Amino acid sequence: MKAFLGFRRFFVTGIVDAYSQAPLGVHASETAPTAEASAKLLKQVAAVWGTPRYVAIDGGSEFRGGGEIREAVQVVSECEGR
Repeated sequence: MKAFLGFRRFFVTGIVDAYSQAPLGVHASETAPTAEASAKLLKQVAAVWGTPRYVAIDGGSEFRGGGEIREAVQVVSECEGR
């Protein structure tokens, strides 16, 4: 696809419910996703849908070497008392 939302190249980050396969949160940008941006999306989804019981990631390069996702999961879990 040559262009979408005005971007020549775009990246999509999504959070999907494992049981229903329903998309809970989606973010599109013209830059590769970062752990910080993914953590922010996770926090936004948790604020709307509640704390996820499990979190699985695809192991992409944006998740290597940083604790942002782990920290986001911990913050979200603490908010719900889990």
